[in-house]
Amino acid sequence: MAQLNFVRILQCPYCGGGLELETRHPAEGPDVEFGTLRCQCYRYGIVLGIVVLRQASPPNDNTDPIVAAIDKGDHDGAVDLMLAHEPRPHGGVRATIRRSVERLRQRGRPNGTRHPFPSSEGLHTVLRRWRPNYYGEYLEYRYANPSLLAALPVIAAMAKGLTPSGDGPDALWALDIGCGIGQTTYLLRSLVPGMRVVAADLDFLNLALAKHYVEPEGNFICFDAEAGLPFRDGVFDATFSLDCVHYIRGKQKLAAELQRTGRANALYALCHLHNVARANPNQGIPLSAEGYSRVFGRLGGTLYAEPALLESFTENGSLGLSLAAAKPRTDVADAFVYLGLGDNNAELTSTHLDNYMASGPSHFSLNRLYQGISGDGVIELRLNWPSEKLRSECCASFEPLRERVSLAAAFADAVLGQRFHELPAEIFEALVRSFVVVPQPAAFHAEA
Repeated sequence: MAQLNFVRILQCPYCGGGLELETRHPAEGPDVEFGTLRCQCYRYGIVLGIVVLRQASPPNDNTDPIVAAIDKGDHDGAVDLMLAHEPRPHGGVRATIRRSVERLRQRGRPNGTRHPFPSSEGLHTVLRRWRPNYYGEYLEYRYANPSLLAALPVIAAMAKGLTPSGDGPDALWALDIGCGIGQTTYLLRSLVPGMRVVAADLDFLNLALAKHYVEPEGNFICFDAEAGLPFRDGVFDATFSLDCVHYIRGKQKLAAELQRTGRANALYALCHLHNVARANPNQGIPLSAEGYSRVFGRLGGTLYAEPALLESFTENGSLGLSLAAAKPRTDVADAFVYLGLGDNNAELTSTHLDNYMASGPSHFSLNRLYQGISGDGVIELRLNWPSEKLRSECCASFEPLRERVSLAAAFADAVLGQRFHELPAEIFEALVRSFVVVPQPAAFHAEA
């Protein structure tokens, strides 16, 4: 549900005016599941606890259809509208969602608002229905995607630079732009438990999945980053983004907005920025290394080749920025990382982040891309991608996962049984460092 302290940091992305909570359900308490927000130029909806700051009406008519449904008390209708008209460009996916919405309508409406994801169904089941074919497979295996693996030590470094300072105006806030179904939001919150993370995306269905399965108490907002960031000045202590910025056309405006909404000494990590000089199945609108450095230079960070950062982590358990800077390889890297950790750069990135990640409160799981094969006195884990299409999308020419990993019989049973607490600390850290064991929300391995 949308939390009231979250609503207070928002502003209209179109006129820049403050937002007032106009109507709400439930009527009492700190959270809002359905409601409306008003500014000078528009009225916006809150649907399933997700703030929707997108203008769905034409310029000559300010009657937003989602808000109209909420005004009538038709909360199911507001959910149906959001799901049936979500903005992913794939017509087949949109048609599948519309069919699913119609089937839900035909089942009848029980007491209260019908949720699109029944409590009896797990995330993997729901992904196969709502995100069929390749895109659902991509989301299901997202935590094994090298772009996310490369971001794990970056998230850990950012988290080490943030110390929760309690509630009120001094509370820590972080922004996760392009959060998808919430894996990175979860990791940020698990490593800094007292921090408030805002999970932002253009895709309402992904946000609904994230809120229902990954971060039920999180702050979720649906908006178009091309219109500007819908937050007041100087709100965020940290801003993170993974595999998103290259799809935003107005990068210059985005950089100015990140600077505006960041507090003094804010931390920034923009990960997996596609390289315009390299081939990518879903390229977006990428820039060169020089282009990204020029656009985001105002944030006070440095651009690194993604493989150089990841190699430092897999070899040493730290990011080693000086080593990465000495081997820029920006001409051949598929992707870059723009990293600005303020005055803490050297200290945070030289820390053994594998140890920090392994000691955090995250749920850990054996990477589902590995399949165990019994051998002579050892168990061999072999890399097994569900499809060649997914492998080519995730890896291109950059694949940090080893094809085969051998486990001594003394440790194999604990690893395959996911009883990682039985392992010696150094063994567990080595598995985390090599991404054989990965941190992820419980929903991602509950049905595995």
